[in-house]
Amino acid sequence: MFRVLGPLEVHSPGGDRVELGARKPTALLTTLLLQANAWVSAERLIAAIWPERDAPQSADRNLKTYVWRIRKVLPGRVESRHGAYRIVVAKGELDTDVFRDLVAQADREHGQSAVDIYTRALVLWRGTPFEEVTTDEAFAAASRLGELRRHAQESLARSLIASGRRAEAITLLRGLTADEPLRESTWASLVLALHADGRRAEALACYQQARTVLVDELGVEPGAELAAAQQQVLTGAPVLTAVNTLPRDLPDFVGRDRELPALLAACTDRRLVLVTGMAGVGKTALAVHVAHRLAESYPDGRLFVSLRDNGVPVGAAEALRRLLVSLGVAPRDVPDALADRVARWRAALSGRRVLVVLDDAEDESEVLPLLPGGEGCGVVVTGNVAIDGAAIVPLKLMPDRDATDLFTAIAGPRDPSAVLDVVHSCGNLPLAIRVAAARLIQRPLWTVSDLADRLRDPHGRDEELHRNGRSVRARFEPAYHRLPPAHRRLFDLLASAPERIDAPTAAALAHVRRPEAARMLDRLADEHLLTESAPGRFTMHPLVRDLARVTVSPEVVPLRGAS
Repeated sequence: MFRVLGPLEVHSPGGDRVELGARKPTALLTTLLLQANAWVSAERLIAAIWPERDAPQSADRNLKTYVWRIRKVLPGRVESRHGAYRIVVAKGELDTDVFRDLVAQADREHGQSAVDIYTRALVLWRGTPFEEVTTDEAFAAASRLGELRRHAQESLARSLIASGRRAEAITLLRGLTADEPLRESTWASLVLALHADGRRAEALACYQQARTVLVDELGVEPGAELAAAQQQVLTGAPVLTAVNTLPRDLPDFVGRDRELPALLAACTDRRLVLVTGMAGVGKTALAVHVAHRLAESYPDGRLFVSLRDNGVPVGAAEALRRLLVSLGVAPRDVPDALADRVARWRAALSGRRVLVVLDDAEDESEVLPLLPGGEGCGVVVTGNVAIDGAAIVPLKLMPDRDATDLFTAIAGPRDPSAVLDVVHSCGNLPLAIRVAAARLIQRPLWTVSDLADRLRDPHGRDEELHRNGRSVRARFEPAYHRLPPAHRRLFDLLASAPERIDAPTAAALAHVRRPEAARMLDRLADEHLLTESAPGRFTMHPLVRDLARVTVSPEVVPLRGAS
């Protein structure tokens, strides 16, 4: 183990300390560790060993002697080529690498888990990194590590608050503000820690102390983060402490090689992103998967709220109540009026970097009150809703390869041709594939071919594709019931239509004019009950067609009108 986060120390695999001897070999080893596993020129090494004066004429010979001494105590570690040397360091052997990895891991956690990992990272520090070397390169590396250390300390404080250990967080932050009184982010964290501990007067006094330091030393007023912390105290808004209410990420998430990077990029470039697509196509799964991936970009929290309870809209007011409670607002303190809830919600997120996932939206009136007011937050909305200024990531059916991979990820390796039959009977719809794979697991005596046979028949398919007492087919019913009566009538008639549908076909079925039929088909496509395969040409997903067969009744007759 090589320890450079303080005076250089080297320990053997058994834990014994390796004695390095004189200062110059130590400076040589430190310089090599600055660029572990990379070649370092002899000129740079000589400049690091003799920084205050010109190197002696014997510098090259002395350098070889120092390399020999290091090789003697660290056999097999230092390699050489003409005019350069490098030290070989395995993963986990250099404390700077371990520190960076632990901080990155802690950034993805929250609560007590984050506290434990940040603590493990910070105890690696024993002093100034690379202190044996005074080169610009060493100073720059030490500065970068110091900045990461301060990030870890402030993040540890926030995690302590989230774990209910506010007194420890306040003690830590007071020490940090004393060490670096011009660092506004630390003052802001201390103000919020005092506020979270119910010490409002002390929090405001802390803000005034920070303001005095900044004005006296730099001649500037507090920046946005510190000002937002003061405002949060004044308004009584709750302290946001890296809350994570995301559902678990699916362990068998597969595919989406195009949509996944598109959504990640959209969340980076825009603050509002819509994930659209037909019911069961995996909008929620993708949004949650991406939200977990974006933990480092949104360190202050990741929140999830469903805008539907069993298909029934919860309403913006109730969604805001749930979000505020998840941030720590006592239920009795949630305002009654929608406008007051919106104001409280936006004040709580001011100056923070939080990602909010709004699931299953159908109308912009459900979404607009839930949008944060600041620029640091991101919002991912799933559902087929139009919102001005939002980036859109459309989600399509899975290609065969991804669909079969999903099935086998759940059900295990199976006969490939039979698996392909199953996913085709499911119309390559992820939800249906998941339900079918689970059904096979529930029936261990079945083969995949048995399942495929059951799914070929539309009536049998509906019986097999049930989850929690609800059929996959039923997921399309809300879209069907949103249609006007004339559109529902056309949808019913399409149950017996050819595979490919266009305006002339629809007009003949419904006995309406072609322009009207074209508009009706567009509306069905907007509701994802049809898929536009080419301009003006549509197809109906097999499970959607199953719904049309069920909704059609003997009373359905062609609509009157001219053809």
